[in-house]
Amino acid sequence: LFEDNEDWKDYWMNDHSDVFYSIGKDNTIFHTVIWPSMLKGASTDEIEYEMPRYEFIQQYLLAEDTQFSKSRGTGLSTSDALDKYPADYWRFYLARNIPEDHDTKFSWDDFEAEINNVLNDTVGNFINRTLSLAEQWFENEVPVGELTEADEQALEEAEKTIDNYVEAFENHDLKEGLSHAIELARIGDRYLSEEEPWNNEDRREETIHVSVQIIRALGATLYPFTPETTEKIEDMLNAEIHTSEGVDALVDPLLGGLEPGHELGKREILFEKIDTSDQQGEDEMEHEFNEDTISFDDFQNMDIRTGEVEEVEEHPNADKLYKVKVNVGKTTLQTCAGLKNFYEKEELEGKKVVVLANLEPTELRGEKSECMMLAAE
Repeated sequence: LFEDNEDWKDYWMNDHSDVFYSIGKDNTIFHTVIWPSMLKGASTDEIEYEMPRYEFIQQYLLAEDTQFSKSRGTGLSTSDALDKYPADYWRFYLARNIPEDHDTKFSWDDFEAEINNVLNDTVGNFINRTLSLAEQWFENEVPVGELTEADEQALEEAEKTIDNYVEAFENHDLKEGLSHAIELARIGDRYLSEEEPWNNEDRREETIHVSVQIIRALGATLYPFTPETTEKIEDMLNAEIHTSEGVDALVDPLLGGLEPGHELGKREILFEKIDTSDQQGEDEMEHEFNEDTISFDDFQNMDIRTGEVEEVEEHPNADKLYKVKVNVGKTTLQTCAGLKNFYEKEELEGKKVVVLANLEPTELRGEKSECMMLAAE
C-alpha cells in the first residue's frame, strides 16, 4: 500500500504531529496498552513512531438493543445508509449523537427530527433566507452598512460562540463543537427575525451585511461535520471559507471577511426535509447477502452437530453474553453466546441447540469460547 507513497510518515513519524485515536470501548485494552507498546518496541534511535496523544473511547451505537455489527448483520450498513440519504445528513446526526458516556440507540424518528428540525429548519433556513434577500435587494452583492449597536451585539455574540467552538475542539469534545456551530445559525436567525428588514427598509443593508458574515463563520465551523455542505456554502458566498490546516486556522477571521460589494454566488437549497416512515416499515437491520462461497471440502470440514445446553452463567465481563456449556456427545464445550437480550438463563438450560463444534478456541472478554451456537431471530 505504501510502496511508492511515504506521506504516512508525516503522521506516524513526525514529532510535530499529534495522533488521536477514536475507538470503541471493546478495543480499549488493545489500543491503550498493547498497540502503544508495539509502537515503542518498533521504534529505534533512527525511527520513532508517534504515540497517541489522546484516545476517544466511545460507547456503542445500538440498533434497537443490539450493537451495530457488520459481521453479525445487525444495524444499518454504510452502503445502505448512503443509498437512503446524503452523507452529510449521517455525519451531522452521528456527530450530534456520539455515544460518549453511555450506549445510544439509533432511531429513525430521532434521525428525522435532527435533519428536519435542526439541519434544515435552523441551519438551512437561516442561510436561504439571508441569501435570497441579498439576491432580491442588493443584486446578489454584500451590501454596505454602518453598523449599529444591535449589529455589533450580534457579531460579538457570534464571536464568543466561535471561541467556545474552538475551545470545544481543543478539549476534544466534537459533540459540543457541533452544538456551538448550530448556535451560530440560531444567533443569525434570531438576529434576522428581530431586525425584520422586510418591514424596515432603513435596516436592510446592515442586517444582510451582518447575516452574511455569520453565514461565512457558520460554513467554516460546520466543515469538520458536513464538508459537502460547507463546499456548497463556499460556492454560494463565492469565497473560500474553510481550511484543512487545523482548528486554529478557522478564526482568521471568520467574521468581517466578506467586504461590501463582494459578489455572491448562485444560491441553492442545501437540505430537504425527510420522511423516514417508509424506512421504519422495512427491515433495516437486514444487511446485504454475502455472495462469497466456500468449497464443498471446506463445508465437509465443519463439524456441525446437535447438542444440549447443560449450564448457563452470566459472563463476568460482558453485559450481553452468557457463558454456555453444551454437551455435544463425548465432550462438553463452552461458548460465549450473545443471547442475553433474547433468553433468560432458565429458558436455555436443557435446550437442544445446533453448534459448530470444531471452531478454533478463542477468548471473548477473558472467557474461553470453544464452539459457536447457531441461532437466528
